[in-house]
Amino acid sequence: MVNTSKRIGQMGEEIASRIVIRQGKMKIIERNFRSRIGEIDIIALDKNTLVFIEVKSRAVLNAGFPEESVTKYKQDKIRKVALYYLISQGYNPNHTNYRFDVISITFNGDDYAHPSVKYYINAF
Repeated sequence: MVNTSKRIGQMGEEIASRIVIRQGKMKIIERNFRSRIGEIDIIALDKNTLVFIEVKSRAVLNAGFPEESVTKYKQDKIRKVALYYLISQGYNPNHTNYRFDVISITFNGDDYAHPSVKYYINAF
């Protein structure tokens, strides 16, 4: 079976969700929140802090590590989607605790069962 980048992304998001749940500190509120502006992979609640999580996955490192693709442009876009989410859900962005995390997942060759995972809390 040939894995496309979309399939790699889906597998990565599933692994990231399991990691967030397994840690036991956060509760996932929403996955793949979409707006006209863009998408946020995972939105979770960590005590009284909303956590917007960007998941990046790669099967090969030709283009660098997955987390390196969360550029300033991508960060700005995620911030805009997060602001839209906060307002659309009735949160006051000025009085709501929130942060941005990044989960980087690298699959090692054809070994999709044992990926390398890096979790960056408050990444930007």
